[in-house]
Amino acid sequence: LGLKQKVWSISEIDGNLFIGGNSGTMIYDNFGKFTKISDVGGGTDILRLRNGDLVQATFAPIYSFKRNSSSWEQEIYIKNFYVPALNLLEDHLGNLWVEHIDQGLYHVSGREQTDEIRFYRSLEGNSTPEKIHVNEFQGRILFSNDKQFYVYDDINDKIIPYRKLNDCVVGYPDIHNVVTASDGTLWVEFADGRVVSVEI
Repeated sequence: LGLKQKVWSISEIDGNLFIGGNSGTMIYDNFGKFTKISDVGGGTDILRLRNGDLVQATFAPIYSFKRNSSSWEQEIYIKNFYVPALNLLEDHLGNLWVEHIDQGLYHVSGREQTDEIRFYRSLEGNSTPEKIHVNEFQGRILFSNDKQFYVYDDINDKIIPYRKLNDCVVGYPDIHNVVTASDGTLWVEFADGRVVSVEI
């Protein structure tokens, strides 16, 4: 597309490409036109929530975008929450799960008060922060560290191992990355370079 900036994310919403880069966020519409909608750099992910809001993870706050007649308005979405986020997803209860860029995970159940934000340093209860990936698989929020997969048990309000999925990858080396394809297939990249598809 000829953008002269480092691009951190590209997301397609309603036929438009939302492009987050070092110098801000742009839209590339279906007419082939670029429009800059934010000067905030480091837009790493953008998501449409169930209520229709667009929210964007960045290297500091999480922002929302609202469409006016001829422009987009940007405002801070979660007050007093400033973390470098890489990815975010909404669960079936309307809570946000925010993947820190290199350590830990945040569970945001409200926008106004910081006591509604829970931090998970490690999925195994360790004191040392670990990289936690956030993904969606079969309608559930899926978490992974380098060892195994987890899901959120909303009845007991805790994150638990996803045993059925973990059984599929026993014997493989450390998990490096996880992506869910548009057809629902889970693709897992391992530390030794192997990539496998997982269906359960």
